[in-house]
Amino acid sequence: MSRTASRILALLALALAALAYAPILGFEPPVVEAEGPVESFFFQPADTSPQLVYGMAALFFLGRRRWMRAALDAGERGGLAAGIALAALGAAVFVWSVHTAAIDLRVVSLILVTLGGALLLGGARMLRAVLRPTLFLLFALPLPAVLVNQFVVPLQLWTAELARWMLLGIGIEAHKSGDLIFARDYTFQVIETCSGLRFLQTLTMAAVAYTEIFNRHRWHAAVLILVAPLLAFALNGVRVITIVLSVGTLPAAEDHTIQGLVMIVIGVLLLQPIDYALQRWLPERFRRGRRELRVDPARARPAPAWRWATVLALLAAMAGASWRMTPWAPPVGMPGWGVALPRAWGDYEAAAMQMDPNFLGSVRFSKRVHRAYEHAGERVEIFLGYDDMTHRARSPFSPRLPYPGPGWELEEAQPVPLDGFPAPVTASLLHVGRQRALSYTWYEDAKPPLAELVRAVAAVDRSVAKGPVGVTAVRLTTFVDPSADGLAAAHERLRHFAGELRPKLVEASTKISAATTARRSGGETPG
Repeated sequence: MSRTASRILALLALALAALAYAPILGFEPPVVEAEGPVESFFFQPADTSPQLVYGMAALFFLGRRRWMRAALDAGERGGLAAGIALAALGAAVFVWSVHTAAIDLRVVSLILVTLGGALLLGGARMLRAVLRPTLFLLFALPLPAVLVNQFVVPLQLWTAELARWMLLGIGIEAHKSGDLIFARDYTFQVIETCSGLRFLQTLTMAAVAYTEIFNRHRWHAAVLILVAPLLAFALNGVRVITIVLSVGTLPAAEDHTIQGLVMIVIGVLLLQPIDYALQRWLPERFRRGRRELRVDPARARPAPAWRWATVLALLAAMAGASWRMTPWAPPVGMPGWGVALPRAWGDYEAAAMQMDPNFLGSVRFSKRVHRAYEHAGERVEIFLGYDDMTHRARSPFSPRLPYPGPGWELEEAQPVPLDGFPAPVTASLLHVGRQRALSYTWYEDAKPPLAELVRAVAAVDRSVAKGPVGVTAVRLTTFVDPSADGLAAAHERLRHFAGELRPKLVEASTKISAATTARRSGGETPG
């Protein structure tokens, strides 16, 4: 095949890919509410900026166009099996993304198909040419909510501790309790947008872009990219203490936004001296960037026609599927989840309950029940959060669950077997100041952690494979009396409440499951 023919086929492949993947251009990651558009754009933990990533990736591809042309002309024949496997996997992910209406999975498909097509058409040389710009597209993907919840809580706690040490370092007395910082007669809560998770993503993306723009060796690039999140964590600590020091001078929202933007600019600027230091300290062989691949036109051997036909047929099939397939939609009219908590629980009477709106952060539920019961100086708080698992920005799984509110610190956690429970519940002992509390937590209708991660990432609950019931997060909390037998009494109270609460949860799940089964079989929905 001539070089001219391969260029024409490349343009045709790009046109088919544009038809298949056009919806990703308007992709807006599903996120929970933010304080404002700027706050969401730069600091929302699970948010991304897809259009910015696409534009930067396109520029990187343009910068490598000579390398890619030469790789196509070189005619390397390796990578057949791997190329077909990657392209086929990308096509399967594409079809699944259309079925689930999960646009982020279509970005994953684009990455896989690009890498597979590169191997098919130009072997390892073509793969090396497109690898970094293609993987850069990963920054367009929002972190799955189940992972955000796991990362953001420890980051909040570590950031609060770092800020405390920084304040002590500049001579300001500061104390920390959980996610709270006490300094200058004020109390500051390190909320999710102050955790620095999005800052870590942003600065890491900037480091990858920097290494591409300045053509850094892959090992040089790897070191700079690994340093970027550490730098972001340190600068986020500075951001938090500037908010502490500026209290009373700016509205809170402006504090978060202005200090955050300044720290992002400083972080990007600091990449340059770090890069300069690496240029000086790294061995000579790690300083050279990519070399231009040159192929004599007389010796050009583009990929054979059948390989091009394979790529074009795959792209044409995906383009057709994107316009012909109808995404799955959840059935309407299904009964909602509901657990009726009594006004009185034995001798315990219902009491008023309040929750800090900032505490749960991005942990959201389809329905939520929060009630307290008191009797003779004893108090038991019940928190129930049910999620139908259909929203990509939500996950009920979070290490925040055992905490009854901000400021609490975890002393220890251990499994406790209870009669009538299929698996042990987690008993967590916490304290804030001199006050101690005991929490029992568990998840109803949940799968093992790895299965839940796959379920969330693959958008299983937005497909025909959706289970009949969502997941219920449960927390029972009671305060521990300082007496010698206070902890044992707290355990006994929670065992009693847990034993009476679980049948109510099982009943609620059974109703939803029966209604879903009846609907799928075409029968009547049970009352």
